[in-house]
Amino acid sequence: MQLCFCYSRFQADVLIRKMDLEARSLQPGVKATLLAKLSEYKADLNKLKKEFKRISSPNANQAAHDELLASGMADVNSVISLDS
Repeated sequence: MQLCFCYSRFQADVLIRKMDLEARSLQPGVKATLLAKLSEYKADLNKLKKEFKRISSPNANQAAHDELLASGMADVNSVISLDS
């Protein structure tokens, strides 16, 4: 999965670069609109890259595991306190 995402991410970078070059060759009115939209696409792609990196890191898996255990313990503790 990670290899596939890296390849897709590379493709996305290439496509955005191509769109950027094409937009820069257009008339000023159209150019400004398209460059603004490309800026949004670049920001979205960067967010996705950061999110993927966060999720795929070993520390993220441990943090998710700890969070699940902590929430499970909270549920157990609330049930115990209700029984008392």
